Amino acid sequence: MKLNGFDSIASIYDPIARLFFGNSITESQATFLSEIPVGKVLILGGGSGWIATEVLSAQPFCSVWYIDGSKKMIDMARGKGLDPERIHFIHGTEDDIPPGVKFDAVVTAFYMDLFPQASLELVIAKISSSLSHPVKWFVTDFVHLGKLWQRGLLWIMYTFFRLVAGIEATRLADWNAAMGKAGFTKKRSARFYARFIETARFDRP
Repeated sequence: MKLNGFDSIASIYDPIARLFFGNSITESQATFLSEIPVGKVLILGGGSGWIATEVLSAQPFCSVWYIDGSKKMIDMARGKGLDPERIHFIHGTEDDIPPGVKFDAVVTAFYMDLFPQASLELVIAKISSSLSHPVKWFVTDFVHLGKLWQRGLLWIMYTFFRLVAGIEATRLADWNAAMGKAGFTKKRSARFYARFIETARFDRP
């Protein structure tokens, strides 16, 4: 993923998301966070940082490693006054996950949609190598059910984010299939925004 690609829209990213999807974006990401285990939590693509606030609140006995490719997003997250002893900020991608840390949980919200299928499988494998056993992985992202309005909205989003942020993908990958292929089992699932958004908890023993 292109570093700092989202810098130009960092300040308006959340308002744009609310404009299109209302509260579905925040509601979906917060779902199941009460099931975050005690230990080390990896957040990839944390955006403006509100999700880190939710994770730290949901599990008072966890530490968070927050990685985002946008320097401006990280600056916004730092400005939320999060406990510096419980959160570590890293400007980067999955390539910058600290090699000496094994994580007990992962949170990826609207991160998997940045990659085409083949790249996504490699990204999941890279992240998986940094995870402990057992581990919980919380995914929130779009799912394509073949409806015309979804196809149109996805085309608009991918065209916009390829032009503005330089993302790699041109269409939505099947992240459910990729997670299953990597050895993760879906344990919990909920749908939002006319089933266009799914939040799922995947476990690996």
